[in-house]
Amino acid sequence: ISSLINENGNHIDYTLMKKYKSVFFFCLPQGKGIAPAYQFQSIALAEGFKKLSISIYSNINYWKTNFYSDEYLFNFNPNIKPWDCDIVIIPHQWYTYGKDLPLEELRNAKNSKKILIDIGDGLFSPAFNEDARIFDLILKQKTKGIEYPKNCRFPWIFGLTEELIEITNNPPSFKERKKTIAVNFRNNHSVRNLAKLNFVDKINDILEPDGTFENFDFSQYDLEKVRPQNYQDLFSIQSGGRHNIYYITRMKNSMACAAFGGVFMLGNNKENNEFYHSLANYFISGRSGGKITKVLKKLSLQISHTYNLFQWDSWRFWESLACGCVTFHLDFDKYGIILPIMPINWVHYIGIDLLNPQESIKRIKSMSIEDLEKIGMNGREWALTNYSPEAVAKLFLSYL
Repeated sequence: ISSLINENGNHIDYTLMKKYKSVFFFCLPQGKGIAPAYQFQSIALAEGFKKLSISIYSNINYWKTNFYSDEYLFNFNPNIKPWDCDIVIIPHQWYTYGKDLPLEELRNAKNSKKILIDIGDGLFSPAFNEDARIFDLILKQKTKGIEYPKNCRFPWIFGLTEELIEITNNPPSFKERKKTIAVNFRNNHSVRNLAKLNFVDKINDILEPDGTFENFDFSQYDLEKVRPQNYQDLFSIQSGGRHNIYYITRMKNSMACAAFGGVFMLGNNKENNEFYHSLANYFISGRSGGKITKVLKKLSLQISHTYNLFQWDSWRFWESLACGCVTFHLDFDKYGIILPIMPINWVHYIGIDLLNPQESIKRIKSMSIEDLEKIGMNGREWALTNYSPEAVAKLFLSYL
């Protein structure tokens, strides 16, 4: 592929793809229980690079690809150093699991493209750390209204791995599905609270809410204690139970999913002042909902569109798309959510304006099962086309 014009008219040039022959990933060892160190963005890229015949090296062996033998996606080779490779990649988990940045190795990799992939939780994620200026490029989950560091040029996303594509394969038709919407949030985001109040609870006569969720037994997510019996077991254990097969099955049998996520913040972030925003968001929003937000919720009042947003992405969003559900989220354009290749509202997903949801609710009530199924299948095709491992690997290389 020499070039591609995506659906938004952005020209993505792949002609330089052939110059990159090797990639070195800094990986964390497989964790246990509640802390699996699941480096999903590295996994997706490595799976894509393999399809492009790009060599992959790592500081350790990580991510088993065989449930009955020791075969890995990432392999340690004592003869290959980071500076021997064309590209060096570090995921945000390297920071969040408390590892010091390997500055000496990065400085020695003078001729390598040094990349940080940061889709970590929180507003002030590793991209804002001063030592992150050593990277040539930071790929970051992004929204409008936030001023990012200069080397944080392009947006990035959770996307899909080969394993996630496999377990969501062959979704049933809508005639075989329950007329339900999966609404089983574990973490308490301000966007989720407001979406449930102002939208999900208002369409329960159309789509019955299904709030079922599994209680995690984290002792089952330890490769040293539990021997996987098949590839699904291996995937579940290595991801720390992040992709539960019972949840995926239930999703595939639901017509829709509430995939809302994110945290509203006060004003913009031009100052990049962590103390200021932490203090402001304590009262306005924050991960558990700010004091003022809670009052507004009780009064059934709503935010204004002057608020900005962070932490909107989630596995739920991509699982829903891959399962062919009608995926409900915020209206990406209205709320300033940025993806490398944007979905189209009412074609690939249904984006809701939480300030004025009535028009969307009215439109949904007028839709047939066939109309809903078309959006679900369009969303699945869009996700597989643009955010499969091979697709994101090509996108990554075009950024370089």
